[in-house]
Order: sequence, then C-alpha cells, then structure tokens
Amino acid sequence: MHVGEKFRRLRTNGQVRVKDLATQTGLSPSFIYQFERGKVSPSYSTLKNLAHALGISFSVLLGEETPEEWIVVRSHKRLRLVTDEEGVLVQIIPFLGLRSKRIQALSFELQSGASHRQILFEHDREDFFYLEIGEIELEIANRRVRLYAGDVAHFSLDKLLGFTNTGANIARGLWIVSPPTEANIIGGEQLVKFRSEQSGRIRRKSK
Repeated sequence: MHVGEKFRRLRTNGQVRVKDLATQTGLSPSFIYQFERGKVSPSYSTLKNLAHALGISFSVLLGEETPEEWIVVRSHKRLRLVTDEEGVLVQIIPFLGLRSKRIQALSFELQSGASHRQILFEHDREDFFYLEIGEIELEIANRRVRLYAGDVAHFSLDKLLGFTNTGANIARGLWIVSPPTEANIIGGEQLVKFRSEQSGRIRRKSK
C-alpha cells in the first residue's frame, strides 16, 4: 500500500473531508485526490502538513510507528455500559485510531443470578463468547446454551436475547461482535453515547 492510499484510508475512516484538509493545509482538493491515487509525490514538508491536519504523526503516516493506544487498551480505559441491571458489569473495549474496525470487543462480569438483557447491538452480526470463569446461560432465539469456564460460543444466524449467571460464583468473560456498529434505538429508548472524563461510561437515556 503506497502512502497516498494509506492516507486516504485514514482520512475516510476518520470521516475527514478533502475540502476541510485543503482549507487547513492550503493545498487544492485536486492535489490531495491525486496524492491519494498515487499520481503525485508531495514534498517532505507537505506530507508533514497533511499528517498534522489529519491529527496523526508523520511516522504513523509513513508506517514507521503505530501508537500503543491503537494496539492496547488498558483496563482503566474501558467504557462502562450503564444499565439498571443489578449485579451486571459490561464494558466496551475502545480501540482508538483512524482505521477500519471489523470487531467490537466487550468484557462482562455477572454476579450470581444476575442477567444482562439490555443488549447494545441489534444489527445482523456474529457473536463470540469466551467464558473465563464461572457459568452462564446464553439465550439465543428459541434456545438456551450453557457455558462453563473455558468454553467458547460462536453464532451468527440466531439473535442474542441475553445471558445469565447460573452459577454460585462470579462469571467473567469476553464478548466480541463483528461487524461493529453504532447502536441507536433499543426497546423504545435512545442510546446516548458519551465518554465522561471522570467515569468513562456509556449511558442509556430515555427519549
């Protein structure tokens, strides 16, 4: 992949318009389009200006460096999904960076007897569950599937309705959704997403 193609992918993934880049850098839109197609070779200073306008470092654009936060999400950086379900902790694992993301990872922890039924996703997707400890029961369409510590489940044709800790101890695991999407209307409520500087949470808010 040449540098212009990489720039185009970073720009489109970040939803940045060529018109806005042209205004910030003083370059013409046609020059930027030609650069993205590999038709022109910008100077060193022009490449630096384009990277700065896109909000990335020059080394990232050249492929010499990938920021750690694009690869690693520290435990304290997870975003909690706030629900009214007692004994339920679901956290979004938010990988950063201007790139196309094919999965959304979440972690979950359920106290004994707790259930998570306020599912964030409604689109057609694949769901993958890995249970680290405990015991849970997945409710999938018209059937229920029991998972024990170390078990893995993967399904794509049936809709996930919820899951419950059916054991006597805490259940903890990883939940992966592919492809990810922005959730909007679920159960008559509007999902309002925001990242709080203090709590780093995703809240549900009624219309």
